[in-house]
Amino acid sequence: MTEKETYNITIKPLTGVHIGSGETLTPLDYKLANCLNDGKDKILFKTSKYLKFSSDKILKKVVESGNVQLQHQFEQAISLKDFGKLRNLLHENCTDLSDIEYPCEISPEFHELFNKNMNKDPLDNATEVIQMKRPLGRKSPLIPGSSIKGAVRTAYLNYILLKKMNDTSYNNLLDFADEEKGKDRKNNGNYIKEVENIALNINKGKGTNTAQQDPFRCLEFSDCQIPTKQQMVGSLKNIFLDNRTKELKSKSMQIFAEFIPGYLLENDFTSSFTIRIKDKLQKTKNDIFKINEKITIHDIIEACNFFFKRQFEAEYNKFYAEPVNNISKILELKKIIDSIKMGNENQFLIRLGRWSQVEYVTLGNDFRNPKVPVDRRTGREKGFGNTRTLLNYKDEYIPMGWCLCTLEQ
Repeated sequence: MTEKETYNITIKPLTGVHIGSGETLTPLDYKLANCLNDGKDKILFKTSKYLKFSSDKILKKVVESGNVQLQHQFEQAISLKDFGKLRNLLHENCTDLSDIEYPCEISPEFHELFNKNMNKDPLDNATEVIQMKRPLGRKSPLIPGSSIKGAVRTAYLNYILLKKMNDTSYNNLLDFADEEKGKDRKNNGNYIKEVENIALNINKGKGTNTAQQDPFRCLEFSDCQIPTKQQMVGSLKNIFLDNRTKELKSKSMQIFAEFIPGYLLENDFTSSFTIRIKDKLQKTKNDIFKINEKITIHDIIEACNFFFKRQFEAEYNKFYAEPVNNISKILELKKIIDSIKMGNENQFLIRLGRWSQVEYVTLGNDFRNPKVPVDRRTGREKGFGNTRTLLNYKDEYIPMGWCLCTLEQ
C-alpha cells in the first residue's frame, strides 16, 4: 500500500477566480431579479441577483399549468424565432425557487450593461456570460484540483530553471531551446516538453516511460469546494498602458463572466483543499519509476512564492507602477504580495484560472516562442504581452486569479 503524506491547505481568494465550464449563457438562460417565490412566501433579496434558470423546467411548468394561451405564446415565439419575446416569456414565468439552478451576486457594471442591452436580441452578443465550472447538479462552483496542480507545476518548473539550475546548465538548455525554435515548429512545438523533461531530470533513454518518471505523478490535489453564496457576475476589460498619458485605457472589447469574488471584492472567506504526496513513489533506490527529482511540501511553498511574486513584480512594473487611475485595488494586492517573504514556511501565493495571463501559465520568456499578431493594414507585428484582461469592479481594475494559500499545522 502506497504511503501518503497529506497536507491540508486553506485557500483565500484575493481577487476574482474563474474556472470555466466551457459554456456561454445568454438572457435565455438567466434573469436579474430581486424576489422569488419559495412555494409559500416571496423571498426578497436586498439587491438584484443573477439567477441561472432552467428553461426546461419553466416550459414543463407552463405545459402542466394547462394555460393554452400561454402555451401558444411560447410556441409562436419559438416557431418565429422571436428570441426577444421568448426571453421575456421565460423571465416572466421564472418566478419560483424551483426554476433556479443557482444565484450569483452582480457587479454594478454588469447590472448597468444588462439593463442597457435588454432591448437587443438575446443571441446577438447581448450580455453573454461565460459560465463557471460546477459539479453536476450542484449550485456551488469549485476549483478543480487539476487547476491547482497545473499552477503549482508551472511554478515549480520555473523555480528549477530560474533559481536551482546553475548558469552553465541553463545556458545549455537555452541553446537547445533556441535551436528547436529555429526549426519553426508550430507555436512552441514539442521542445517545451523536452525542456520540462531536462528540468525535472527525466531520463528519455530507450524503453523508459517518461510519464512514470514525472515527479508530479506522485502528487494528488483535491478539488476545492466554494460556498454557494460566493459567486458573482461581472465585466472584464482589455486594457493597455498609454505611454504618453501614463493612463490605463480600455479597448472596445468587453467580457462578462461568472467568477468567485475574493477579499479585494469585499468577500473575505476561505475554503480548503488537500495535497497528498505519495512518498513511496518518490523513493529512487531500486524503484521501477526511477523518479530523480523528489518534491516536498516546502518545495511547493518556496517555488510558488518565488515564481508568482517574481511574475507579479514584472507585471506591476510594466503596467501599474506609473498610472494613477483605477488602481487602488492593485496597490492593495501589491501590499499583500509584498508581505509574503521568501522562506515563509506556511504561506504561498498562487494564480489560478482564466485571465491569469500567459506569463503565469508557461515557462519563462527565454523558452516561449509565441505567435505574434500582425496588423493586417500595415503588415507590422503588433507586439506581444502589451495588454491585460482585468475585472472592472466599481471603477477599479483588478487582476484575476490571485489566491493566498496557508499550510495548516
